[in-house]
Amino acid sequence: MILFSALVGSFIYGWYFDPSTAGAADGWADQSLYSSAAADLSRGALPERGTLHYQMLYPLMGALGFLFLPSDPFLPVSFALFIGSAAFLFFAARHHLGWKWAITFVALVFVWDLHGRSFNYVSELFVVPWNNQAVFFSFGYFFWLLTTRMAPEGRSVSHWIYLSSGLVTGVTIGSREESALFLVPLLVYFLVRSRAGLRMWTITLGSIFVGYLPHLIIKTLVLGNLGNTGRQASYLEALSRYMSFERLSANILDVLVSSSARGVEADRLALLEAAPWLWLTPLGLVLYLADRTQSPAVKVYLVASVALFLFYLAGENMSLGKLRFHCIRYITPALIGMNFAVIYAFAFAANRMRVRGRRRSPEHLEDVLPH
Repeated sequence: MILFSALVGSFIYGWYFDPSTAGAADGWADQSLYSSAAADLSRGALPERGTLHYQMLYPLMGALGFLFLPSDPFLPVSFALFIGSAAFLFFAARHHLGWKWAITFVALVFVWDLHGRSFNYVSELFVVPWNNQAVFFSFGYFFWLLTTRMAPEGRSVSHWIYLSSGLVTGVTIGSREESALFLVPLLVYFLVRSRAGLRMWTITLGSIFVGYLPHLIIKTLVLGNLGNTGRQASYLEALSRYMSFERLSANILDVLVSSSARGVEADRLALLEAAPWLWLTPLGLVLYLADRTQSPAVKVYLVASVALFLFYLAGENMSLGKLRFHCIRYITPALIGMNFAVIYAFAFAANRMRVRGRRRSPEHLEDVLPH
């Protein structure tokens, strides 16, 4: 309850009282496009070609927000995705490491400096409307799914889990289409590991299509075909500007390590400057991935998180110059796995110290880390 209250208070402060951001981010470029498209959709009208600059399911969520709060339609959307993400992260970590570490983990993920414009932390993703919120929520959902819903031997997974997993995947792809590169492999892994039959595969694939369908319809009606990006570049041209090793090495220094390393004023901190505890991420990843007793499903999730992190860090949306345009938001889904690795490193060390202390006593207790 204390954690929930702190999260709600953090959101309310960020949305209403943070002096660094305007209410509902009025005047910001991306948010103006979201709001314009959402307003059109709320009236039952198609958005203009110029506002179809981004995928449509996040603006469609905003259109639904008009039903609850017409003056600020993205507030209920951002709040629901924020609290939903936090809940999935907490229950996943509690299942895996216990409630004390789960509270620490969620606090570490959502701690911030109460200055949303700088965009150094995950919480700042939710105090301003961003369609990246949907991807973060999905990574939170899949962390919970792969941690808690891998069926034990001889038991089946509820068909509602397959249905919801497909819907989450489809809606997220309709919010940011490149998320398919990471969510679809996670979903396929879950289907294979849970030994889903043909019926469950059909339910899952069908729900992906249903979740994605509104975006497909709106985009086709407005732009003429699904392959049209609404931008100057095609999807293949845009994809070709990712996975550049030269860009990756520059961004590791500028965006990850130090935004002032090369003497250029970025007016933003690099990720590890703002969150120095993330220096422990590689250690935690190695410890977890090397431990044969740990969950294979969580290992797959961590690998997918690293893949997303490297994908964006080597792409055109991340650079020293784009720090001022909040480019950290693209890699926030990966920060779930990165912070989990940090917490695991602390839990591993605490457990080793506890076991060492018990070996000096006449009683021997079992290892407390999950297997």
